[in-house]
Parts: sequence; structure tokens; C-alpha cells
Amino acid sequence: MEGFILLLSIVGIGIVILWARRNDKVPLDGETTGLLAMGTAGPKRKRERE
Repeated sequence: MEGFILLLSIVGIGIVILWARRNDKVPLDGETTGLLAMGTAGPKRKRERE
């Protein structure tokens, strides 16, 4: 069981490293891509209530 958790930890760290390398050259106001993409600050929508 400990081996499985270690494997998941290694895979998770790998995903974060790949995301960081891929989005390292994106300007601060640019959009990031991928699994860990950050949300953009678009126009705020008004909530429609019934």
C-alpha cells in the first residue's frame, strides 16, 4: 500500500513539474493551459435568480 501511495505522489509531482515547464514562458496576463490551468478574470456575470 505504501508503494502505491508513493507512486501516486511521484506522478502528482511529475504533473506539476510538467505544467510549470509548459507554462513558464506565459506572460503574467496570459492564459495558461492544461490540467492545472488558472482561471481568467473575465467579465463578471450577474447571477440570474428565479
